[in-house]
Amino acid sequence: MSKTNSQVKPLVSFLTVNFNQALVTIDLLTSLEKINYENWEIILVDNGSKPSNLKEDSLTFDKVKFIHSEKNLGFAGGNNIGLPHCAGDFIFFINNDTEVEPDLLDNLIPWMENQENLGILSPKLCYFHDKKLLQYAGATPMSKLSIRNEGIGWKEKDEGQYDEIRQTAYIHGAAMVV
Repeated sequence: MSKTNSQVKPLVSFLTVNFNQALVTIDLLTSLEKINYENWEIILVDNGSKPSNLKEDSLTFDKVKFIHSEKNLGFAGGNNIGLPHCAGDFIFFINNDTEVEPDLLDNLIPWMENQENLGILSPKLCYFHDKKLLQYAGATPMSKLSIRNEGIGWKEKDEGQYDEIRQTAYIHGAAMVV
């Protein structure tokens, strides 16, 4: 990662895919506009929505690059359409039904910059309907005997017990930084 000015923070490209959920996606954009970290963009892929009125609504937000696909290519296909438009040092794949806290990137990106062998990271996730109920705080390794694993923190009350950054066996696809 090259920086010409040590004061410039790395660019983060948020990448999200929408399919027939314009209002939900607008809520994501609204929450992103409140983050403290200033150097970011969002690539919004409208994945074949009918009717598609999201472009006009999304362009009222700063930092949005709008991409339209004529047909729904699914989650992976929508992300693949958006990837070439990401200019960031980090790409933050994020589900369109996610809302973020204003300080999401403040500690996350500086920490990631200092890791030599880090490829991907997923933040702790709480449920939308109950922000004190954990959805994801990591995952256990897969058992060699049962070929199963478990999510860490799933449906536990969030009391800060998983606030430390640590290695996990699996990343949650709802929010992941590469």
